[in-house]
Amino acid sequence: MKDVIKSGGANVAAAEVEVVLAGHPAVVVAYAIGVPDPARGESVGAFVVPSAAVEPDALVAWCRERLASYKVPRWIWLRQEAELPQKASGKADKTALRAEATRLTAEARRS
Repeated sequence: MKDVIKSGGANVAAAEVEVVLAGHPAVVVAYAIGVPDPARGESVGAFVVPSAAVEPDALVAWCRERLASYKVPRWIWLRQEAELPQKASGKADKTALRAEATRLTAEARRS
């Protein structure tokens, strides 16, 4: 499993981003992943399961107060727990999440 995101020459620990996001009162769990970025190699993205209504911009602001700028997620997608792909062990399938993030960011860049 890839737990280090290489963004613009810096290494970002996915676990660090996940802990910060999970510290938000409206977040149940978060999964940080590297998203292909033509300029930076990868940028930080995150799939977040909210416990209450929250906007991705509010989560980005939360992260900006607690993380170095290069660690702040550029992309945040809100999902319900049941929507996240899981391995047989019950853990989130980060390979599938990276594939989904790659698809979503490619679509966003085209529009």
